[in-house]
Amino acid sequence: MAGDAWVMDIIWHTSIIMGKWVINFWREWSMELLLGASFVVQLLLSLFAGYRWRGASEALRRFIWFFYIGADYVATTALGNLSISDSSSERQLITLWAPFFLLHLGGPDNITAYEFEDNQLSMRSVLQLVVQILGTVIIVYFSITESWDLILAAWLILFVCVTKYIERTLALQCANLENIRRSLKRKDHHDGRRRNLMRAADDGTALLMKAHSLFHICKHALVDSLVEEELNKDESDQTRRELFDLEWSKQLEVMEMELSLMYEFLYTKASVIYTWHGYSIRALSPLAVLGSLVLVEFSNQGGRHKQSDVAITRVLLAATFILETVSLLRALGSSWTGFLTCTRLRPAWIHHRFFCNRQWHRLRRVLASLGLIANMKDSHNEEHQVNNHRRWAGNIGQLNLFHCCATCGPEEQESFWVGSEEKIKPDAKKVMYTKVQHKVADFRGELKLKKMETDEVMLAAQLSTNRGQKTLKSYYKPDELKRSLGKEFPPSLGDELRWSLGNELQVAILIWHIGTDIFLNISGKGKASDQVASGDSRDTEAQKVKAIRTLSNYMMYLMCERPHMLPGLVTRQLLELTRKDLVKVLNDHDAMKESETSSKHEHLARILYSKGFDREQVNQYLGDGIHLGKKLIKIDKGKEKFLKVKDSEKRKGIISDGTGGASEKGIVEVILDVWVDMLFYASYRCNKDSHAKQLAYGGELTTIVWLLAEHAGLFVSTAGKQAIPLLGRPPMAGEGLASRLELGAPRAIPALPQRRRTQASLRVSVATLPHIADTVVGGSPPLVSPSAPAAA
Repeated sequence: MAGDAWVMDIIWHTSIIMGKWVINFWREWSMELLLGASFVVQLLLSLFAGYRWRGASEALRRFIWFFYIGADYVATTALGNLSISDSSSERQLITLWAPFFLLHLGGPDNITAYEFEDNQLSMRSVLQLVVQILGTVIIVYFSITESWDLILAAWLILFVCVTKYIERTLALQCANLENIRRSLKRKDHHDGRRRNLMRAADDGTALLMKAHSLFHICKHALVDSLVEEELNKDESDQTRRELFDLEWSKQLEVMEMELSLMYEFLYTKASVIYTWHGYSIRALSPLAVLGSLVLVEFSNQGGRHKQSDVAITRVLLAATFILETVSLLRALGSSWTGFLTCTRLRPAWIHHRFFCNRQWHRLRRVLASLGLIANMKDSHNEEHQVNNHRRWAGNIGQLNLFHCCATCGPEEQESFWVGSEEKIKPDAKKVMYTKVQHKVADFRGELKLKKMETDEVMLAAQLSTNRGQKTLKSYYKPDELKRSLGKEFPPSLGDELRWSLGNELQVAILIWHIGTDIFLNISGKGKASDQVASGDSRDTEAQKVKAIRTLSNYMMYLMCERPHMLPGLVTRQLLELTRKDLVKVLNDHDAMKESETSSKHEHLARILYSKGFDREQVNQYLGDGIHLGKKLIKIDKGKEKFLKVKDSEKRKGIISDGTGGASEKGIVEVILDVWVDMLFYASYRCNKDSHAKQLAYGGELTTIVWLLAEHAGLFVSTAGKQAIPLLGRPPMAGEGLASRLELGAPRAIPALPQRRRTQASLRVSVATLPHIADTVVGGSPPLVSPSAPAAA
């Protein structure tokens, strides 16, 4: 016992000594440690924050989040320690460090908000701003009293740091949706030079300027605000024609660039940097920091300050000078500056000097070569190397239900719904975007045929609820089939498959995902497309199959991983039930070993296709998906049979594309069009806040489609020269798709007695839209699911 007491006594005294040493070390070096940590955090944030838009990995996003949160904590803790510490005359330089913590609270230029909600809670940051600035001013005022050189240096650096901190708070305020809405009401976007940009060449920089010239549309769409333009037929027609006459790749590039601008507006200081006071602050900041460095050297004559404090202050001021200079150069080389020089620079000779003579372009390329402007060198074109950082990363989520069930057992339920993000293949990207582009053009054509306002509202109601119903209806011609083929004609897709679209988008996604997978695996089209090399344009069906698989897996990924990006109810329980049923089916039929050439994925599809399953064995939606897969295979086989008919008259109208003429499009085209319809529906019926939130994670394909729809639905001209949407919001879809960019004469809509026509003027009740659409699209109520009870 005595020996144990002796050991415990040694441990106790050692702990006391170590504790005192740690306390003394912290008292002596705490400010140095906090200052170094704060500076390193700011440097890392400045280097890596921009990767969020470019599709940062989950690990990198967590890294950014940790330092984003830690930056405020470290700076606030340091200011608190300074406020209670008693600086001697020998260590007054420590007080000079206080403003730098304000600078660090302001953060780097490329990140203000980590999440979208940070902007909506920006009023909280105002109170924090006032308290922190007031505390810092008190520290500087009462602590630095003996040297006028040091006093002047402190106030110079305080000016820089306070303005940078205020900038962050203002940027958060500007990105608040309500403030965006108010600012849009005050601004006039009618600018002749903006229209000149739309007529510019189609190189990388010109496309970027076009994105800037259309950016106000993106902001209006984000806050559900009207795009108010002075009515000028030639100008508005020219604006729309210049955008929608671009080839698909360049039109996509403009949309991607606009999203990058919206990301910068919401999550960085772009809204305050690219203003005259923003440029002025960045021009004065390096000079103020350099002046402070000179004054500190004057105040240290005779060795008045502790040498370690002098060395740290020199390094801090020199590093801050470099960072502020880089900030100025980045601001000057930004595309925001290029757009301002092209549209607002006065007098005209300055505009000619910097933009027309390509001085700004040269500066931008030099900065990009030095790494001061982000660029992704994956292009041989120099312009694209400079501007590629504004392109969407192209990463979309992929989750295949059959693959997950075939590779995951019931015990892996917790990690089951973990999908993967893959870069979208060029073939699939081209097919999907051209389909979307053609859909927009079709909507424009439909609107031209509408002569009355009520017809336009009916069309808007139809578009706002279309999840594929119209596609299925347009791919059959029952009268022509009866005349040409007699009794042997394929089933009406509109009547036979309408039940598969369900009452909710998420139900339709689940049913069509299952049916599509069964069809692709059983028909062999999926395996055939895998054997076609990427970029081979000769096999168009293989490209479409790749696009179908990509869209199907993408929509399932959104449904499982990001349900906030889809409208309607969250069906997590339905997904879990379907997963369990699929795993049970696979386990119960494990004796059916797959062949050497087939995978477990294909094996599961063959089980579902070959075995009959009733509602007692599987849930209704899985049963509907199996039934849909069988229907698609049956229709595909019927199409092949009819295509062998030699008599051309008998081949008319087998499957129509809705244009009134005969077509030989197969069921693959139908499936692709249905998935594109679902993508379109999810895009413009998704909550706008969800689109904004997802920009912090690199953006979504649905956001690009939504933005294209909003650009397509800009103007509906009225007799009173006011721009209004065709359909009031909600449901957020009518005016974006129903306007259709008609390039003919403006349609005069009788003006209301009020001075301004409001959104309520053409509002259709959300509750009535499905019923209107049922009449327009299908002409009859939805058919009962084939797996439902007969009594139903």
